[in-house]
Amino acid sequence: MDRKLTLSLNSTVIDRAKSYARDHDMSLSRMIEQYLASLTKTAAEDEPEKFTPWSIDY
Repeated sequence: MDRKLTLSLNSTVIDRAKSYARDHDMSLSRMIEQYLASLTKTAAEDEPEKFTPWSIDY
């Protein structure tokens, strides 16, 4: 579920971010969401799933 977030940023940063998002065919909201997700990703999400003999259903 998406929620609204209000931010206060330097106007120059906003203008550059909007230009970057437009040049990369994405919304500014999507760009910020992806950035925050990458910052907050846990180590477990970065690692490939490890299989052991005990984790496999036979």
